[in-house]
Amino acid sequence: CSATPNSAGCDAGSAFTCWARNEAVFGDQKRHVFAVSGDGVTFDGDQADGAVHVSESDYPTTERGWFSDDGWGEPYPFASGGVVGRTYSVPFDGGVAGADTIDSECETLAATAKCLANSYAPGAAKAVPDVVPGEPATTLEGVAERCAALYDATVTPAWAAAYINVFYGLDNGDFYMIKQ
Repeated sequence: CSATPNSAGCDAGSAFTCWARNEAVFGDQKRHVFAVSGDGVTFDGDQADGAVHVSESDYPTTERGWFSDDGWGEPYPFASGGVVGRTYSVPFDGGVAGADTIDSECETLAATAKCLANSYAPGAAKAVPDVVPGEPATTLEGVAERCAALYDATVTPAWAAAYINVFYGLDNGDFYMIKQ
């Protein structure tokens, strides 16, 4: 939350949040935000499912530009706060993994090549397909397991210092993101 402190869930007392969209579990296409740490996901938010926040609008996972990209995409405003950044996407069987960079050094054209070449985003995105379970989550506990696995696989000191959001979207529309 240090990169985007006004982002939903950042007031939950955790440095990281997990944004989950799972229509089978939540009954809607919105992203439900949970506090997450090395101890796992906490369900002590004020929403009915324990989330600290639920997005106002639906999130069309498979319609997002990053879902059809392979490698670096063009800059765009992120749905979770309007911050402009880039996504490094890695397609895999059943979905797409991605990592966003919002480093302010990437904002100028002159700095873009150096910024992207030195970004932690490609490495983080490439690590994600190895932790994606084969079956979609059908319970809140399954959502928590996916958030915890994504957190454990991608949150490192170097990554945390680089303000990268790491996520994956599935062909069925499910979406999980660890946001700093």
